[in-house]
Amino acid sequence: MRNHRALYAGLVLAGLALLTLGIGNVLADPVLVHSSRGDYTSMGGTIITGCFGEGCPSATFSIGDTSGTVMWEAVSKVYDDLVLGTRTYTYTVFNDIITGGIGKFQVASDYFGTGAAPAGWTFMQDGNYWTWEGGPIPATGSQGGYSVKLNEFVPVTFDLTQIAYGDGSTVGSGTWIIAAPVPEPASLLLMGSGLAGFGAWRRRRNQSA
Repeated sequence: MRNHRALYAGLVLAGLALLTLGIGNVLADPVLVHSSRGDYTSMGGTIITGCFGEGCPSATFSIGDTSGTVMWEAVSKVYDDLVLGTRTYTYTVFNDIITGGIGKFQVASDYFGTGAAPAGWTFMQDGNYWTWEGGPIPATGSQGGYSVKLNEFVPVTFDLTQIAYGDGSTVGSGTWIIAAPVPEPASLLLMGSGLAGFGAWRRRRNQSA
């Protein structure tokens, strides 16, 4: 009888150990909490598709006038590390037709984190933007490897995103922001619009005003 009890207890402990190990492995894997694709048009609007998870009002929606030609695109994915308590924002940028190339990519954020950049690019942050500069990404080309890791779960919303052309001639700037005042006419002359970014940046500025 004692042998049977000892065997039973051993099996229970082994099962608990395996369960704990399994839970630990699940928590150790990054969890995708947001993904979306933004197509930025020449008329200043953005077409959002494949929107999944936090910050998505729907799977597909538009911001601004999207009747123009798609100039560039960006795919955003956000991952949470439940063990470390970190959130990582990642981006891949696509250049559809910009002949001068894309030499700068920016996302509005006043959160400071640990940034990573692809080869040939540098990462900077100044309390207003996360900025990657380098390349340029040629027409019909793409570049991934842009990311920032934060030590907190910053809410995912859609906010200001912008690029600069690789030849330095023109800046394409995001102007449309969900649940924000309509931009002034002068700012509407800039090209682009919001990608999955950081509503906290806009919210903080409104509170401090």
